[in-house]
Amino acid sequence: MAPVVSGNVFNLIYGKTLDDHSTYVDGGEKACLDGRVCYSNAYIVTLIASGMGVCWSLYCVRQEWMEKEAARRSVDDHEG
Repeated sequence: MAPVVSGNVFNLIYGKTLDDHSTYVDGGEKACLDGRVCYSNAYIVTLIASGMGVCWSLYCVRQEWMEKEAARRSVDDHEG
């Protein structure tokens, strides 16, 4: 379910960022003429969220490794 929620959130951020930088052009359609600025804020948010995800994953891997190491030491102490 997490991809469903985060996918929608990032989609809304992306759309809001584009809308904020868009203006109406001939024919009543919206267009962004600002180049890279049209999406830059959405990419910054995505970069920060991705960095947080990587950090959280590494933290979880470290915690699991520490728990397994503590369990191994406990078994070694009881055997020796």
